[in-house]
Formats: sequence, C-alpha cells, structure tokens
Amino acid sequence: MKTPANIYIDGENLFYQLVDILTREGLIKERTELHKIDLIALFLAAVKDNQRPVNVRYYGTKLHVISSMGEEVLAQSKKMIEQSSIWRAWLKKQKIEFVTAGNLKARKRGENIVFQEKGVDVRIAVDMVQAAYQHQSLHFVIVSSDSDVIPALRIVKERGHKITYVAYRSKLNRAIVANVDNTVTYSKEDIIRSYNEANK
Repeated sequence: MKTPANIYIDGENLFYQLVDILTREGLIKERTELHKIDLIALFLAAVKDNQRPVNVRYYGTKLHVISSMGEEVLAQSKKMIEQSSIWRAWLKKQKIEFVTAGNLKARKRGENIVFQEKGVDVRIAVDMVQAAYQHQSLHFVIVSSDSDVIPALRIVKERGHKITYVAYRSKLNRAIVANVDNTVTYSKEDIIRSYNEANK
C-alpha cells in the first residue's frame, strides 16, 4: 500500500551545499546568483513509490537588512534579500512550500563576515513530531544532516512511521543513518544536472 510522504528540507544548509558545489564548478560566482535548480529531481528517488501528492516543505530563515556592520555587509544583506525573493518564487513554481523558521545572522570571523542560520532545525523537529501524532501512517523524508533532529526522528519511529534520510553522498551523518529506515544519496553530478535542467 502506498503511503503519503512529507519532505522536510533544511533549506539554508542545502542551499549552502548547492552554492558550494556550483561555485566550485564555475556555474555561478556567489550565492546570490543561484535562482533556479530542480530540487524535486534530487529527492525523487526517495518518494518514487509514494502516494501523490507529496508534501514538500523548505525551511528557510527570515532575512533582514544589516546596517550595523558596515557598507559591505549592508550591500550583501540587500543582495541576499533580493535573491531570496526570486528563490521563493522558484520554490512556489515547483510546488514547494517555503516555511519561515529562525533567522540568518551575520557574524565577524577575523576579517570575514559569515552568515549563519539559527532556529531552523528546531522548527523542523517540532513539525515532524506534530505530524507524527496527527497522522496514522506517513513517510517522513528528512533532508538535513543536523544531529539535532535525531530526537524527533526517534519519536517519529516510535509512532510507527517510515523515515528516509536524503543527503549529499560525501556528507552523510552516520548518526542519522542509524535512526532511519532508508537512506538515499545524491551526487555532485546530480546537482549539476538539476541546475542545468532548470537553467536551459
């Protein structure tokens, strides 16, 4: 019997990973240039046997204009907000729900400014546990390698639901693998293909 699926995506961590690979490959120069990629293609193998529709939730941070750390950070935060608006429109086109969770904060690290998200993993964990109690039989697909979601995964399993972990092949979290029913990976080549398909 086919089971409906809920996909929970840690958006900021996934986005950082996509940007890292695409910049290394010379397809984009920086994060603000990533506007389109076929995300569904990356997760299709995890849900190919599921009942449709599949509910896909992308958890992202709320961006703010940062005016207290100099002109460079101010300009970068404005560019990120502009990119975020384009990115959300693309997610909507793919029928992916954007869930605002946590905040993106700028921190000074030596001479560099680093942007870090806070609070996304907590929101994912809460939503997973809530769904586990509200439904009888769901397929949970977690696209996050943050160990903080493990307690929520254990509750989901205790409630009798199936869990699949989706991750970049070389960045598997073995602790998460040990707490799920199935693991599906995608590669650098998959990311490049998904990017090229969306940007023809």
